[in-house]
Amino acid sequence: ISCCAMESPNVTDGKLRWLILGGLGHIGKALVEFLHEQESTGFLAVFDKAVPSIANVAKAKQALYKQKNERFLFVQTDLSKETMVAEAFSKLSGIDIVVNLAAELHYGGEAEDYDCLLYTSDAADDLLCVDLG
Repeated sequence: ISCCAMESPNVTDGKLRWLILGGLGHIGKALVEFLHEQESTGFLAVFDKAVPSIANVAKAKQALYKQKNERFLFVQTDLSKETMVAEAFSKLSGIDIVVNLAAELHYGGEAEDYDCLLYTSDAADDLLCVDLG
């Protein structure tokens, strides 16, 4: 499998610099492991609110997330907090590709909350379901 050849002013030696937001979710973990194995990956940064030890990362693969070197950086940060985002992004430069897999999951809500595909807010900032039917 060949991955991700592209021209970019930040690419050195044909290697891409990636940032994965939400890199400890189900899809994120698989993508991080895949990209880490690719020769076309020059640098891989992973941001997530969770830490690998509580995000169902296999013990054998947790070592990947503990690396801090010229090829890999994991940053625990809450992307919903502006100050934490600014601090996390200050550790990066020259990123070629950003993949946003970050999501806020709320389990245990009302059944009708899961039926709504699009929300808007009213003047009082109450969330209202938009009828797409």
